[in-house]
Amino acid sequence: MSDCDTCRLLLQAMMDGELDAAGTLRVEEHLKTCAACAQALEDLKLVRGAMAAPGVAYAAPEALKRRVAIAIDAEATAQKRSGKRPRASLGMIPSFAALALAVTLGVTGVGQWRTGLADELVADHVRSLQANHLVDVETSSRHVVKPWFDGKVAFAPTVVDFADKGFPLAGGRLDYVKNQPAAALVYRRGLHVINVFVWPGDGADRLGTVGQRNGYRLEHWQAGGLTYWAVSDLDPAELKRFRDLYVAALK
Repeated sequence: MSDCDTCRLLLQAMMDGELDAAGTLRVEEHLKTCAACAQALEDLKLVRGAMAAPGVAYAAPEALKRRVAIAIDAEATAQKRSGKRPRASLGMIPSFAALALAVTLGVTGVGQWRTGLADELVADHVRSLQANHLVDVETSSRHVVKPWFDGKVAFAPTVVDFADKGFPLAGGRLDYVKNQPAAALVYRRGLHVINVFVWPGDGADRLGTVGQRNGYRLEHWQAGGLTYWAVSDLDPAELKRFRDLYVAALK
């Protein structure tokens, strides 16, 4: 398979288990040599996980399901009568239906998980490393870092030092995410830096989906009415361990 457009059309079908063995093999072989399509698959997984997260996924009413099914059938019939080629394979129809349901229901939580947010957080992380502005307050004391944010953000982030677990606190700084003030808590793991971005959430405690953007890993969790995103180039297992330590400390 050499056509990236074709591959990306088939990615969703592969994730839904709608491709046969030969088709799946062709896509997997293409993904081995195409970083762009491999990243597109990671993005699909990120959104898929977000849509399934507690508080985000909702069951559509039966009446709405019937309306969507009728609309799909009507479009297919119109295409047959006009002699036009379908805009996508039949295997994609369930995916379009799911997308229609999500849009109609106004699933607000999915927006936060869009790749634009991941890109912005990774960019903030990289910029903090390159601009010699990793911290505004440089200290390993959580009793100094937490009160430093008083008056700078309209919330109180939970600051924990995990030095005894190998993740020492390095300090904090004021940052901005989606044009709103956010607290950035900085941790270290050997030569690696972990940025933990914090801002108000929707109040529902939950864990997010692991994601990857441009070689950096992202972990997400929400607790106590705040949203936490960790970004680092750490090994995935190490960053997940850090996330689990933080989540346990918030309980």
